[in-house]
Parts: sequence; C-alpha cells; structure tokens
Amino acid sequence: MKKITAYGKSDIGKKRSSNQDSILVNDKLGLYAVADGMGGHKGGETASSMALDVLNTAVGKITDKKGSIQVAPFLKEAISLASMKIYERSLMDESLRGMGTTLVALFFDDGNAYIAQVGDSRVYLYRDGDLWKITEDHSLINEQIRSGLITRQEAEKLTYKNVITRSVGFEEMVSVDVYTREVDPGDMFLLCSDGLTSMLSDEDIKKAIDSGSNISESVDKLINKANDAGGADNISVILLKVE
Repeated sequence: MKKITAYGKSDIGKKRSSNQDSILVNDKLGLYAVADGMGGHKGGETASSMALDVLNTAVGKITDKKGSIQVAPFLKEAISLASMKIYERSLMDESLRGMGTTLVALFFDDGNAYIAQVGDSRVYLYRDGDLWKITEDHSLINEQIRSGLITRQEAEKLTYKNVITRSVGFEEMVSVDVYTREVDPGDMFLLCSDGLTSMLSDEDIKKAIDSGSNISESVDKLINKANDAGGADNISVILLKVE
C-alpha cells in the first residue's frame, strides 16, 4: 500500500460574499473530493456539502470490501445517489430550487487512482515535472471546442465560460465520468474548482506546484496566485502526493 500525503484548502476569493465550495480530505478512506455548488448562497453550499457527505458515507461502507468490488461502477452509483438526494431536497424547500454542484473525487484502491467527475472542476496529474489534465470539463464552451465550433484561442474571449452542461443534483439523474490511473511513487494529483483554473493557466499552476517546498506550501501558493489574478470565484484546491 502506497502512502498518500494530502493537503486541501478552500478560500472565498476576492469577489464572492460566501463560499459555496466544499472539500473532502479523508486519509483513512483514501478519498478526496472537491465540489463547487451553484444555486445561490444557501443552495450552493447545501448541494456541495450534501454531495460530499453522501459520497463519504457510501465509500465508508465499502472499505472492508476493497479489492472485491468494481470501483468505477460503485463511484458512479454513489454520485448518482447524491444527485437524487440533492434533487429531492430541492423539491422540499423553495429556497433550494435549482441547486446543484460540480464534483471531482479521487479514490485510491489497490495501487490505482479512480477519478470520478461531473461538471468543470478538474483533476490533474503531476508526474516527472509535467502536468496533465485528466478530466474533460462538462461545460458548454468545452463541448464547442471539442466539436470544432470554436478554437481554444476564441474561447478565451467568450463570457460564458462558467456554463456547465452537467451537475450533481440539478436533475435527479446524472452521467458520471470515471477515469482510472495506475499510480507511481512521486506522482501528485491536483483536485480543484474552476475558481483556480479560471484565474491561472496550466503553466501557472505547474510553476506554483514546482515552487512549493511541500504540498501545503504549493496549495497556499496556488490560492494566493488565483487571488492575485483577481479571485473572481471561490477557490478550492487539494494536492496529493504518492510516497
């Protein structure tokens, strides 16, 4: 079993009056997640925290069965359950109508990292000095890029970058992408909300990770740089290192 060192932090940013992001760092389970809520102050906070609570509880119930379950289908099922619970909660409270959340989660099992994603929060792999984006944003702008309607350069000038095409809880059912990566000693994984990636380029993110003497310092540098660049949204970052 490889040792994982992790550090996470969520910051309100410079422009928001509340923090609708939630983060989960559970070293005991080997489970880490970032959720970026939407639906107003109350709705966003409720959706993001509910999603992580449901996921954490579900994973906690199967830890004794590690190695004997199919992890990818299980993660999809757990996040689908979270979506159903959030949606049902929104129907019970008028002030929560329309709430939802992005979700990226990373679960370590048997030498593999299982990454589940809905929305435009991201997971990156940092290996041998290079930074690779593992996830694909579920956003209107990314779908237009992938279909060839616009270029990445054109996308930089558009104003609807934060329009997402999938979220947990906005509808009862949700489609979840799951990626599997074998992990090597020295690998680092970055989980983050778009409050980081909308402010910093991938190259800026790589430089901030490089400049930290440890993972907690790198996380602080990432958040500080995003705030220095304008801090237009809540900023949530988890950095993990495989020893």
